[in-house]
Amino acid sequence: MDKRYNFIFNFVLIALLAISMQAFAADVVPKLKEVSVQLKWFHQFQFAGFYAAIEQGYFTEAGLNVILIEGGPTIKVTESVTSGKAEFGIGNSSLLIDYNNGSKIVAVATLFQHSPSIILARRDETIRTVKDLEGRTIMGKLYTAELMTYLKVAGVDLKKLN
Repeated sequence: MDKRYNFIFNFVLIALLAISMQAFAADVVPKLKEVSVQLKWFHQFQFAGFYAAIEQGYFTEAGLNVILIEGGPTIKVTESVTSGKAEFGIGNSSLLIDYNNGSKIVAVATLFQHSPSIILARRDETIRTVKDLEGRTIMGKLYTAELMTYLKVAGVDLKKLN
């Protein structure tokens, strides 16, 4: 009988110790604040800094659990942020247009002082200047305001572009 009570006593003691350690750990380990970031495109290398910061624990050290939301050609980052789907978004210069049109957004960081957007064309005798793009089909992303502005300033008639 003595061994049986000793076993029960030790079991209860260990259980109470485990419960108290769990309660102590809950007080010591801070709860991470969940933050979502709307990416402007599909998961790819341009977001490597986010992936690395998550993997290396930088956001965790800052008390954040960062959730990356994949973008794509139909995703409107400004709408995702203003609707509350995401707290932050990765955008481009079109954010200035959205802001000017009344969107309640704030630019937190500007990482490029020059646009990374470019226009590429195959080497061709008929394409020597940007004005030679008139009457041709070009491909661009939904929010490429800086490219449209560049074309307009360069004298390209935007109505003549497909």
